[in-house]
Amino acid sequence: MKRLHSAARSVPTIALLLATLCAGCAAGDARQKPSPSSPAASTSQPSPSSTSLPEWLRVKIGQYQALPADRAPLGIWRITHNGQAAYYLYSPCCDQYNPLFDAGGTEICNPSGGFTGRGDGKCPQPMDRGTKAALVWSHPASTSQTDDPPGLMRN
Repeated sequence: MKRLHSAARSVPTIALLLATLCAGCAAGDARQKPSPSSPAASTSQPSPSSTSLPEWLRVKIGQYQALPADRAPLGIWRITHNGQAAYYLYSPCCDQYNPLFDAGGTEICNPSGGFTGRGDGKCPQPMDRGTKAALVWSHPASTSQTDDPPGLMRN
């Protein structure tokens, strides 16, 4: 009987923990947001030009635009990886990986995200040193409109 009573007392604690975790993901993106006075906070978004982005990425962007912000990448950045163009997608929440694709659409690695926030460990230096990133698309509901891709600047 004591064991049953002890288990019954831990149920509210577990329920509270689960509710807190769920509320954290449902609350949206608490990551770095530009201030209203910064140029990045303007309502204009980078548009995926049909001449500057690969076809596979334009198709993906069309699919992502139809999704709610909590199901689509918050932004896509063009970076340089091993001297070549690559595309970094920033996932919407929590412990999801943030994939890096080559110009042909093949996934190279996940440089950030996941449970530890450090990605899958397959490309510890995803962005070539001395190169710049460029935001090429952000979800219409996202406030992540900066040329510094989250999760890569520490590398």
